[in-house]
Amino acid sequence: MVKNHKLALSISDASWAKFVGMLEYKALWHDRVIQKVDTFYPSSQTCNHCGFVNPKVKDLKLREWSCPDCNDYNLRDENAALNILSEGLRILTAAVGASDALNAYGDEVRPGEIQEPVALTGSPA
Repeated sequence: MVKNHKLALSISDASWAKFVGMLEYKALWHDRVIQKVDTFYPSSQTCNHCGFVNPKVKDLKLREWSCPDCNDYNLRDENAALNILSEGLRILTAAVGASDALNAYGDEVRPGEIQEPVALTGSPA
């Protein structure tokens, strides 16, 4: 990008800040919430099934790994995306509080299955 490494970093930081600003503006416009996750959260090192943190995955060349605890196969980027999603939801839930996650009847606000699976029972007549 630029031969001066420090200048390239500051240009990159400015571009990222501009992008985040636009994202926050659009989220506010569409009545959505942007939740930031800590930069140092080990998203690609944590197994999204059992929560085991694998320190051997720090090497960026390692794109796939199996969890030593639950033997689950993880792709680095997909695993990180799922972990970032769950961490963001955890932070939002902690900020809102567990009591706000219930409606007036005491039922959970979050929907389960939106539509029940359709069972086919023979051929149409």
